[in-house]
Amino acid sequence: MGKKFAALIACMFAAVLFALPATARAATPTEILVGGQDILATSDYTIVCGQGQATYDKATNTLTLENVKINYQQDETDNTKGAIRFDGDLNIELVGKNSITSATCGIMSAGAGSLTITGEADDSLTVDAVYFGIGSADGARNVTISGAYVDVDVDLRSPFIGTGIQAGGQLSIVDGATVDVSGSTSETLPVVGNGGVSIVGSNVSARVLADGAYGSGVIVSDGDVVIDGSKVEVSTTATYNFGIRAGNDLTPSEGTIHIKNNSRVNATSGDGMALFTMLGDIQIEDSNVTATSSGHDAVYAIGDILIAGAANVTASGPYPALVATGSIVLDPQGAHIDVWSGDAEGDADKIVGSPFTEKVTLGTSSGNYFHCAPHAHEFTEQIADDAHLASGATCTEAASYYLSCSCGEMGTDTFSSGDSLGHDWGEPAWSWSDDHTELVATFTCANDPTHTEVLTAKPTASVQAEPSCTEPGTMLYSATVELGGERYEATATAEIPATGHDFVDGTCVTCGAEDPDYVEPEKGAAAIPATGDANTLFSAAPALAGATAVAAGTLLRRRR
Repeated sequence: MGKKFAALIACMFAAVLFALPATARAATPTEILVGGQDILATSDYTIVCGQGQATYDKATNTLTLENVKINYQQDETDNTKGAIRFDGDLNIELVGKNSITSATCGIMSAGAGSLTITGEADDSLTVDAVYFGIGSADGARNVTISGAYVDVDVDLRSPFIGTGIQAGGQLSIVDGATVDVSGSTSETLPVVGNGGVSIVGSNVSARVLADGAYGSGVIVSDGDVVIDGSKVEVSTTATYNFGIRAGNDLTPSEGTIHIKNNSRVNATSGDGMALFTMLGDIQIEDSNVTATSSGHDAVYAIGDILIAGAANVTASGPYPALVATGSIVLDPQGAHIDVWSGDAEGDADKIVGSPFTEKVTLGTSSGNYFHCAPHAHEFTEQIADDAHLASGATCTEAASYYLSCSCGEMGTDTFSSGDSLGHDWGEPAWSWSDDHTELVATFTCANDPTHTEVLTAKPTASVQAEPSCTEPGTMLYSATVELGGERYEATATAEIPATGHDFVDGTCVTCGAEDPDYVEPEKGAAAIPATGDANTLFSAAPALAGATAVAAGTLLRRRR
């Protein structure tokens, strides 16, 4: 491991070759060679290139490439020449589809100055070149690619190496640009910004297409590498080749890698680090990063590694996936972050404390597999306490509680726990029909007054007290209902009317009471008329009728 790392550091001398001394900053170009012809020397600042043309606007210092096709096969052994070559500052505006094929450099900027390449999303430039695809190693040369689509394939020719896009100063890829860069051998560097690399709101895909020894990297800077709201993919299989490298201890220089604002970065290295800082920190903030190495640590910082916010980071390799000479720090910044670590993805476990909500130091190295991600709630925990209560137990249902996550967050789904309360009926309210032939028992549950049961019963009747001639009697009614295994009984009484006296010859035959209105017949009163005496018979009829009525009344009273 130590020998590999020493060899890796030694191989970084290649980057230094590109860091030429800065010269005085230039302004207006003194020459702009397009296909070997100086456009400044033409009468109308126009050069026909295939079916398109290159035009120069001196007022804005803009070279417009409109559907140009440049095939430059000269100066193949001279890495200071190019299909387009200029000094000073220059703006290149792309219109339509443009292509450059060169036996030497593609777009070569000599000396100090700024190169800006702009275009709309449909405008493109394809460069197939040797040595430099686009740019310059001059330390005062800044390069900006804005908006357009740029595709660069670069090769090398001994004794020189090749770079796809290089700024000796600051390299900026911004404003929705799409950049695709390929290096054909291990000694080619697809993307280089010696003074720093800034990728903002854009897409960059870069790769080294060949195996080999001691390459320097795919995206390389002696300063900082900032990836802001962008999608970046880098890959290399070259020996000890970095995916993204910031900082150089041979110059010396410090450099950090800062990936932020929902960027998505996928970096793969065959036998080197996918992300590496020589003298600086690696910071991943609110972004998705996958770093893989098949022969080394995936992420290595001579400094600290800070993973902040809602970052999703996966790193893996045959050695510890994350290594920091300082500390590996996780700062959720209000998020919930789970962390897994292990020898491989299949046996990685959540580390103690996951999910983390507060800033924590994870040590200086991880397992060979490391993964952290915003916590995804899994509402499977069943905790039956007041804090999780959704609804209390009822007469018929057990209490329900909200399912919760291992992080403590409660969900909306529920589970049941415990027993139902059951009904607490208590004594019913009784209601008798007017004639006491039906009894209604209404039960109300003490646990829930909306729960009621109504039962009916046919009462039985018995005489509790017989009526007398002058006093009423009492009828006793009783009924029984059953609910929940319990029997409930109710009774009621009703008055039996007094029978009244049954007088015979002035005396009540029931109680012996004397009839105060009784008048004893006089002795010697006329006998009942003989049969056949019509007048006498009719005069006696009313008296007989009255006796019959008295007898009938007595009989009815007795039936009661």
